[in-house]
Amino acid sequence: MKFIIADFEFDIKNVEVKTKKESKLFVKISSEFQLENTFDKGLELLVVSIRTDLINGKSLHDIIVMIIENIRKNMGDLSILYRALYQKGLSVENLKEYNNHRFIVLRTELFDASKEDFPKLSKSNIGNEISSLKYNLRVTQLHQFLIEEKKY
Repeated sequence: MKFIIADFEFDIKNVEVKTKKESKLFVKISSEFQLENTFDKGLELLVVSIRTDLINGKSLHDIIVMIIENIRKNMGDLSILYRALYQKGLSVENLKEYNNHRFIVLRTELFDASKEDFPKLSKSNIGNEISSLKYNLRVTQLHQFLIEEKKY
């Protein structure tokens, strides 16, 4: 059985993305595989802090349309995006069903989760007897692993 290790897999690193409301102190880790290091790659955790805003916020459909415009402008390969959406059972059209969910990105924080002392429960640091882990990771306690912070 092949497990997806992270949300984005690149040649030199993997990136796990977690979104949280601005008032929350933690992100939810829903598997012992989400923060699992891959042998020869780095691992980063990107935490996106958002605020719900039904007037000025962007929906998933709005964001995907902006991404499509950017890919076209840069003469990129749209099939990659369409395949990724399809894997999740989504399309540009059915994303409109979520238009009543609108948010504003306030801040992103990028953490180096590949460091040996990064606090995580992952397949490589728990016993084989344990599986299907779900836990909260307190973002406010990760300052020493911070690579970059952006405020919007």
